[in-house]
Amino acid sequence: MVISEPAPSSALTMADNEDWLTVGTYREPSSTLPSTGVFQDEIFQVALDGSGRVRRICHTRSSIDNKTDTTGYWAMPKPTISKDGRFIAFTSNWEKSGRYDLFIARIDPAPRLSMPQPGAAPGGSPQKMIRQRRVTQSGAPERPRTQN
Repeated sequence: MVISEPAPSSALTMADNEDWLTVGTYREPSSTLPSTGVFQDEIFQVALDGSGRVRRICHTRSSIDNKTDTTGYWAMPKPTISKDGRFIAFTSNWEKSGRYDLFIARIDPAPRLSMPQPGAAPGGSPQKMIRQRRVTQSGAPERPRTQN
């Protein structure tokens, strides 16, 4: 999948379901690249399995020109998805409203594209198994004692 909309400072975030990447875009006024308008000022999710699937979430209606505090950095969407994948928080100045606000979109969690690997711990790191045993001074395992 090729995204032709210039968004040099787009934000990328992931929930516990790491099969999808959440992206927020905006039109950078200083960009000289051609614009198609596709995915402009939008939050969407991209499948990371190579299928090219996209989940369109919402439009941010951010208007960025970097001339004031409310049309600069703080008005850029910067989406952050909740750990469970049910909410996305983002900022917007809602078409140069003179202020910027925090918005929270409630969404359906993205579907799992892959099954978790057996033996893998949450977060993708392998589980560490610790096996304890008693060792005598000679280095051999201690045997249970029997009474006569």
